[in-house]
Amino acid sequence: MGPHPRDHDTDSPRYSIFGGHLSSTSIFGGPGPSSPQPDASPSSTPALTTSIFGGAAPPSPPHSDESSSSHDEYARLTTTASRLSTLISDLTTEVDAIQRTYEAAEGLADHSDDEAHPVRAGIALPSDEEAARLRPNAPFLPLELVDAILGFVYSETAAGNREQRWKTQRTLATCGAVSRLWYHASLKYLYRAPIITVLNYAPFILTVCPGISHARHSPLSDYIHHLDLSRAHDDGRSSMLSRLIRHTQRNLRTLVAPRGAFTQACYIALSHSRCLEVLDLSCLFVSVNLVDLMRIVASLGTLRSLKLPRSYTSRNSDGEASHTWPERLQSLSVSGNINNNFFALSPPPATLEELHISHCPFVRYDTIKHLLTRLSPQLTTLEINNSLPCLPFDACNKLLPLLPNLTRLHVAVDFITSHFFDEDNAPATHPLYSLSLDSSGVQGVEKKVSPDEIFIALAGGGLGALRVLRLSKVLRWEEEVREDVEDLAVIFSERIERDKEEGISTVEREAEAGVWGF
Repeated sequence: MGPHPRDHDTDSPRYSIFGGHLSSTSIFGGPGPSSPQPDASPSSTPALTTSIFGGAAPPSPPHSDESSSSHDEYARLTTTASRLSTLISDLTTEVDAIQRTYEAAEGLADHSDDEAHPVRAGIALPSDEEAARLRPNAPFLPLELVDAILGFVYSETAAGNREQRWKTQRTLATCGAVSRLWYHASLKYLYRAPIITVLNYAPFILTVCPGISHARHSPLSDYIHHLDLSRAHDDGRSSMLSRLIRHTQRNLRTLVAPRGAFTQACYIALSHSRCLEVLDLSCLFVSVNLVDLMRIVASLGTLRSLKLPRSYTSRNSDGEASHTWPERLQSLSVSGNINNNFFALSPPPATLEELHISHCPFVRYDTIKHLLTRLSPQLTTLEINNSLPCLPFDACNKLLPLLPNLTRLHVAVDFITSHFFDEDNAPATHPLYSLSLDSSGVQGVEKKVSPDEIFIALAGGGLGALRVLRLSKVLRWEEEVREDVEDLAVIFSERIERDKEEGISTVEREAEAGVWGF
């Protein structure tokens, strides 16, 4: 066994851990353990100095030839220890800054399910000096890359359901706690489509609209493109809704009105929304003056989708007044107490492609048939809900021959029979791609059409373009005739395989095709 490193000859030179010549002097400046102790004399005893850790320092070594290098080493060690003390202080400050940022991110995640605070702008961040010292050699991402990353996060789940939208909001809020660069880059995505509920409705308006007039304008309002207020409530007694529309009108694309009233001030604010593309007023339960509403709607040149409220008031004796439709309107949803004069006085524009009719107890069958005949060349999507008591039991049997370009149909089985799938009513060349069968739940209605009859029609080549069949759970087909529904799924699988062989299948079509419940 070889000698231990500490057993080397003491005459060989040794070096300090900080790079200096150690000789026989201790690293703290005193004599080494093997150096002879000099005779104490008043002339050779130095004055006491202060230690870097507080208190009196040990006496300096004698001023001899060897003690000269020891003194230099002592000064060098003192300087090094002072730098270490400064570094420890800086590290403590940086750790505190990291802890504050981490606690802010954790606090945001803890309140992510709290509907009172779905969006947060005031996140505690370290100062610029602290951030510079925090990671001086950290890689820097340009703003363009950060924006691309956040844009991907937003587009990944923004169009999904409410749970996915909450997840996106939490992710964007956490990204905003990374640094000031990420904070400012995430704001426009965090506020582009905020989630508003009855709990945070008023605080949100106070945040993005700090003042009643435009004199106090918040830059956050310019980030808002989509406002879904369907989960909020506005009684109309305050000007909060009109204030919000007025402050966000510059870039507002979508507006879903809250439950409650729509005041005259809201009409005025709405008329200045020149970028509005989607207007949904179906949640309003207070009567709306139809004449005033349609006059404002007609001035919205960019509007593409309109959902009218369920309750109206009018100024003429017939219950409706003539009106003008937006010139670019593509989708229209009608419900409520409209009568037969609604479409007779002012037919929809030639750009209309989607029509949704529901909860219209005063509309007669001949009125709907006349409307569909007029829209026959242009209509591609149609929904006829079950809340139309004036329609007969077989009112929609001949819909497909009437609408030769229809690709998506949502109809209640209350208004069709098994003859809907006859060869004359459902030709093989019709472009219908998606069919949704709903039900009012009235006893016996689900027996009007059976999955076996649909199977026979499809197996015989009827509706050759049909790839999606959606069945309401109210029909109870999955419980009572499950095997017949499974046979329908086999038909659609065969059609998808045929599309693959012909090279006309896509990933989207394959994912959507089949039999689904809703």
